[in-house]
Amino acid sequence: MLFTKVKLKLLAVNSNKRCRKVYDINRLKSHEVRKSFNTELKNRFAALADLKNETDHDSVECSWKRIKDSFTDAAKKAIGFKEKKSKKWLSADTWAKIEEGERQKRRC
Repeated sequence: MLFTKVKLKLLAVNSNKRCRKVYDINRLKSHEVRKSFNTELKNRFAALADLKNETDHDSVECSWKRIKDSFTDAAKKAIGFKEKKSKKWLSADTWAKIEEGERQKRRC
């Protein structure tokens, strides 16, 4: 006779992954939204220019972080994020057929 030992190791699901939020770029087609986004960016870059004049010895990484933050903040405020639309997995017809099948099983 042959005996073996089998060990199974389950993979842990990484539940702390964050979904990347996507900006709703289609809203920029609207003239009002585009105008508000542009004015928001101009205001933020004017403030960045004032800061740059005060501190000329900033590193490239620090300057990039400020530029990136100004774009993301302006986009959050003016454009907003896309909302995730979830589709129903089962339609009403499918649910009706499932219930009909269950009723027929109970009759037997």
